Amino acid sequence: MVLSMSNLIEQKNGSGALGLMMFMAAEKNFGIISTAAMNLAVLKNPENGDPLHGPNFAIATMMMGTQDPNTRAEGRAVTR
Repeated sequence: MVLSMSNLIEQKNGSGALGLMMFMAAEKNFGIISTAAMNLAVLKNPENGDPLHGPNFAIATMMMGTQDPNTRAEGRAVTR
């Protein structure tokens, strides 16, 4: 399902990329989570001309879901 959704988002030039977040939040299978995160990083439209906006957004999104303060700190360091 995540691949089908990613293909649709790619056809729509990135529109709906935030829909991949549901897989990152609710899925238990790490393969699906990582696929959704990678696709979100690649398909999210850049903002303010920043080509790394998608990857930074995906990392920040994943770090918000963890309760481990060390992991959160590492995520913040990567996205700066």
